[in-house]
Amino acid sequence: MWLQERRENKMSDYIVRATAADASIRAFAVNAKEMVETARVDHNTSPVITAALGRLLAAGAMMGSMMKGEKDLLTLRIQCSGPARGLTVTADANGNVKGFPVNPDVDLPPKAKGKLDVGAALDLGILSVIKDLGLKEPYVGQCQLQTGEIAEDLTYYFATSEQTPSAVGLGVLVDKDGSVKQAGGFILQLMPFTSDEVIEKLEKITGKRSKLYKYDLLEKEKLEEIFKENEIDAVIHFAGYKAVGESVKKPLMYYSNNLQSTINLLEVMQKHNVKKLVFSSSATVYGDPGNPKYVEEMGRGETTNPYGTTKAMIEKMLEDLYASDNSWDISILRYFNPVGAHESGLIGEEPNGIPNNLMPYVMKVAAGKLEVLSIFGNDYPTIDGTGVRDFIHVVDLAKGHVSALDKMKKGLNIYNLGSGKGVSVLELVSTFEKVNNIKVNYKIVDRRPGDLAEYYADPTKALNELGWKTEKTLEDICKDSWNYESKNI
Repeated sequence: MWLQERRENKMSDYIVRATAADASIRAFAVNAKEMVETARVDHNTSPVITAALGRLLAAGAMMGSMMKGEKDLLTLRIQCSGPARGLTVTADANGNVKGFPVNPDVDLPPKAKGKLDVGAALDLGILSVIKDLGLKEPYVGQCQLQTGEIAEDLTYYFATSEQTPSAVGLGVLVDKDGSVKQAGGFILQLMPFTSDEVIEKLEKITGKRSKLYKYDLLEKEKLEEIFKENEIDAVIHFAGYKAVGESVKKPLMYYSNNLQSTINLLEVMQKHNVKKLVFSSSATVYGDPGNPKYVEEMGRGETTNPYGTTKAMIEKMLEDLYASDNSWDISILRYFNPVGAHESGLIGEEPNGIPNNLMPYVMKVAAGKLEVLSIFGNDYPTIDGTGVRDFIHVVDLAKGHVSALDKMKKGLNIYNLGSGKGVSVLELVSTFEKVNNIKVNYKIVDRRPGDLAEYYADPTKALNELGWKTEKTLEDICKDSWNYESKNI
């Protein structure tokens, strides 16, 4: 049978959802009295099974509401050695919940103070969380029952399988006549870093469910956990602060974070004999070589900002590591200017506050979220006086990493990832306006510290050795960027 949470009509049950601290904390609470009572009557459950099934129904309602898709389904399944033998609850994102007890007739003496002994009814067993998100295969997470009281078991599941620190409380109060006097619960979670919404969108695009650890690379012991729990063949290292302007203002923050996090990662990789690495570097390591066309043979120059310096220092770190142990295979990818969004409009660039990079700034102005675009300088020796950069679509960039893994050569190798074409700031703005038929208000302001007049990639080496080249045009970049922004205004 299907049990539906409603705020009106016959059922008084409801779910409350809340977020705090810029969505880093989220909370769910449910009043499930009517739902649990309906389940009790339909299945003619004993008091202890009423409590057990009611707790799982309340949890299912809340966890179902965490899902985004209309057709997404969640199943909570307990298989156990106790007399209850098992419970199953299925829920969707709209408050529809159904539940089934394997053995509804379990009769056990209460614990101290008259509390129903749900733990004894379940005893030892496995909790499975199955999420059907419309992908090729459903996600299945499992953990052993810790207490059989269900709330504690779900707390353990969230911590171990989804790496989300959580507090779960579930309760069912059964009256003397066996009816449900009250039922409900809460889930409180800390959600650092990448949001669940982003992860779910990635899963819809790729058709794959990935295991996610929401850890900081500065926490070395957390890294150890990841390598102990998984068989890892190679690592792609993206982590680090990346804004040029911010690095000039906060150099110590950039040196501390970017360098130490990399040292921690390399030490843990070395300890676990994982010696294949793709590193996300930057064209800023070239400094100002005097020639706007950058080729790998130029080597590293005098960097013009702390961000670029951290990338150069990490490259040197990797070279020294390889010199000490040539069993490492390392591919260094020097990005030029990644921009754009996935053509589906599901994922794109969404900076906090005022953007540090050009394209997100253009998007915010076009969407009316910011009044005017600041263009830093129009007196450079370029085609129109504004800075010239090599813009690469993020999808092309992603494919470059796949190529780097698939065709990783022995030793240490460096590749430019760029289009090979320079585009000025005003050219990009003009193309955006033309492609999307939107006017972008802008003003010219002083040059930004650390910026160069012009540079672009020579991507020949990546083509020859990795079989990679850009496929997306500047028009694609502008179209896909606005498609994402317009769907998320």
